[in-house]
Amino acid sequence: MSILLPNILRIASFLALLILSTLPVSAAEDAWQIWKSDGVHALMRHAIAPGTGDPANFTLGDCSTQRNLNETGREQARNTGNVIRSKGILISSVMTSQWCRCVDTARLLDVGPVAEEPALNSFFRDRSTEPTQTRKIKQLLAGLADGEKRL
Repeated sequence: MSILLPNILRIASFLALLILSTLPVSAAEDAWQIWKSDGVHALMRHAIAPGTGDPANFTLGDCSTQRNLNETGREQARNTGNVIRSKGILISSVMTSQWCRCVDTARLLDVGPVAEEPALNSFFRDRSTEPTQTRKIKQLLAGLADGEKRL
């Protein structure tokens, strides 16, 4: 089963990419236009950080104990920021979890001031915090002023 699951995930990922690649360019452009509208926000994970999870003894704020972006991930974050700016998307601020790979991604995007938001922290190891964190993020996004955009 452990060998089968990664293969299924690879196949599913490939199929998703294949389907997305068939969308007309106009659909992608429509998505950029929608993002320019009031009340629209974007969520993303960090850029490429090889591996899965963090060591059992990781510490927030101590990047040496965490899984971090590699050079490809840093380049990916910079390129993503370049595309966002080239599309004329103005970002009021970038909220990020406190994991180093997420903070680094947010800073390398270079699309607006970066603010660490604990409600975005992973609840992978402690699912009991999920409802509270999700509620907090919904409140933060709902409370934004007209025209304010967050990533």
